[in-house]
Amino acid sequence: MAARKKAAKKTAKRKPPNRGVNNGKMGAPTKYTKQMPANFLAHYQSAYDECNELTTEELKAKLIKLPSVVTFSSQHDICQATLYLWRDKYPEFKVAMEQANKIAAEMTKLLAINNVWNPNFSTFVLKSCHGYVDKTTVEVEDTSIHLTFDAIDEEA
Repeated sequence: MAARKKAAKKTAKRKPPNRGVNNGKMGAPTKYTKQMPANFLAHYQSAYDECNELTTEELKAKLIKLPSVVTFSSQHDICQATLYLWRDKYPEFKVAMEQANKIAAEMTKLLAINNVWNPNFSTFVLKSCHGYVDKTTVEVEDTSIHLTFDAIDEEA
C-alpha cells in the first residue's frame, strides 16, 4: 500500500513541460520561409529549362530525372509530409506546387516527344501523376443530318 502512495506522490510532483520555447507550441520550429514557394518552383523550373536547352541526342545521352517532392525534400532536409502540410497551410505554397506539377507534366511531354522516354511510360506518368485521362466519349455538336440524292439516269 505504501508503494502506491509513493507512486502517486511522484506523479503529482512532476513539472509541466516548458512551453515558453517556440511560442507555446510543441515540436521543432518550422523551416518554412517566405522564399520556400519560390525555391520549390525554381527546383522544377531549372530542370525544365535544362531539358529545353538540350538537343534530342543530348537528352538521350543524359540521364534525365524529373524534379519531384521527393528530391526537393531530400535536398532541403524536410520531410515529404511536411511539404504537403505546408501546401494545406500556406496558399502561396499550394500555388507553387500546382505550377510545379504543370511544369513536370510539360517536361514529361517534352521527353516523350523527343523519344527520350518510352511513349507508353510517359502516358503512364501523365495519367498517374498529372490527372490525364483517356477520352472515351465522342462529342457531337450538330445532331441533324441532311442527305440529298441526285436522280440516277438508268438509261445511260
